Amino acid sequence: MSYKLKREPMKSLRDIAYDAIKEAILRSDIAPGEKLTEAKISEQLGISRGPIREALRQLERDGLVQSQPYKGTVVAEFSTEEAERVYVPIRQLIESYAFCRAADIFEDSDYAFLEECIAEMETNCEQRNIEGISRNDAEFHRYVVSRCTSGVLVSIWESLAAHFYGRIFFQNRLKWKTPEFSYIPEEHREILVAIKTGDQSAITDIVKVHIH
Repeated sequence: MSYKLKREPMKSLRDIAYDAIKEAILRSDIAPGEKLTEAKISEQLGISRGPIREALRQLERDGLVQSQPYKGTVVAEFSTEEAERVYVPIRQLIESYAFCRAADIFEDSDYAFLEECIAEMETNCEQRNIEGISRNDAEFHRYVVSRCTSGVLVSIWESLAAHFYGRIFFQNRLKWKTPEFSYIPEEHREILVAIKTGDQSAITDIVKVHIH
């Protein structure tokens, strides 16, 4: 399968390669199991192999590619069952803890940031901008997890984020002919209201339903 990679300006060479390859994988321009060659990527992006090699190592840590004996680096296969039985429960546990802590430590500036995320999310929903919605959704959750948990939990959450906001969120919605998005900002507003009320039981229930 032939694939095309887009180069974005104003980034390090490693980040340019990382973002271009990741975008191609998440948009299914590169199929699961397809081999990624440093030479081909280098030619398309005009970047030397060193930064590309670094980008591929990061993508492997993210779980988007994997090194296979005698084959090299290939796009990783994605297991929906694994996501539902492992990734989702881990994310629910981390975010339930984070959002409950938010009820105790959040200040006006924190709520203002999340309100801005939701407002941008609503605009992107109206425009049916899937990438924008995914970005806003990730920013909302990343902010709370980063603000309310330890570096260890943030690291675990980040390691799963590529799957949640790529394979699960982004690709699944591309399969729908007329996907409905309005419920997404509505659910985030419900979470925000629950945080402000401080009802930890309600927060946990809403987060679990939202992530599932």
